[in-house]
Amino acid sequence: MLRALIPTWGFFDEITHAPVLWFRISYDGLNFGEWIRCLVPSSPRRLRQLFFNPQDQQRFASQALLVQFLTDLGTHSSSVVSQELVQNLVRSEIKDRTPPEEWSAFSHDQFRITVDGDEAFISEPRLRIRSGGRP
Repeated sequence: MLRALIPTWGFFDEITHAPVLWFRISYDGLNFGEWIRCLVPSSPRRLRQLFFNPQDQQRFASQALLVQFLTDLGTHSSSVVSQELVQNLVRSEIKDRTPPEEWSAFSHDQFRITVDGDEAFISEPRLRIRSGGRP
């Protein structure tokens, strides 16, 4: 009877480090800048964020996407969709972090994912498609 009242925490038995997403950009397609961390950890929470916290919810969803992408790579299932979603996440981060004149000037981007400091994945450099469908 007592065993029925005590919950099992078996789903926490495999604790791993969270993946970290990085990006870098190039203006000529050859020389890339330094790696910049995406999804910067949030600042200390306030009481009002207990009920309304869209930034942290987006960050948690993005972390879940990274875990899903790495899982897809590890199981040799098709990771094309999750890789495109990660690429879109990276481009959104780049756009949010760069001034408009830099956003319009860079030509290539690249991302990588690290887990506990070790590189888990690095993408090929990708040509940025500008609005209008032209590179």
